[in-house]
Amino acid sequence: MKDTNEDQLLPKFSSYRLFSKQGQGCDDLGEIRLIGHEVIDDSNTEYTCETSVKSFTIDATSGERVSASLDLGVTVSYQTTLTPRLLDISPRYGAVEGNEPIKFMGEGFPVGNLADYTIKLDDRECTVTAVTATQVTCTTAPRIGAWTEDPKLEFSIAGVGNVAAQGLVFRYCSAWSQESTWGYLFLPVDGESVAVPKGLCLLVDIDKSPKLKLV
Repeated sequence: MKDTNEDQLLPKFSSYRLFSKQGQGCDDLGEIRLIGHEVIDDSNTEYTCETSVKSFTIDATSGERVSASLDLGVTVSYQTTLTPRLLDISPRYGAVEGNEPIKFMGEGFPVGNLADYTIKLDDRECTVTAVTATQVTCTTAPRIGAWTEDPKLEFSIAGVGNVAAQGLVFRYCSAWSQESTWGYLFLPVDGESVAVPKGLCLLVDIDKSPKLKLV
């Protein structure tokens, strides 16, 4: 990896190898490999590309993996004007018991059959109840228990594809003020301890919490 000034961006590669500058030689410290989806880094609003299929076989002699590419001869075009995108979600938090309306504000939503819309929050389907060109409303399903993954949003439209979520997510939470959060017993009071298990979002929706002994 070439030396760069602190005010310069690193060149864009799929992996970076780090070396030590101490001593006369070049000590290999390790390698960082970036894993994910390759994207195009510019502001163009339209792209056209050729489709191909990559296959891998194992060489019987060397045991190495050999790759091959087959051009399908199909052209695919991408246009931002054809891609619906989210601008906001209201509210951003909801009760794990579900049955709450959630509004997805955005642009480019085709107005048509509600059945064309599929929205899943943490793998639970959110039933779509209304659609306009700038807003989609759905009702959440219950999602009781811990969720150890990051909040998950799947939003797609039949015949259109996935909606660009732009990093927006909805989070299921257990509200401090609800008795269901505490097993339908009394809410915590001064001097008590509270345990929040991993994967549980606890929304402190009270003005003043008790003086707890331990959290």
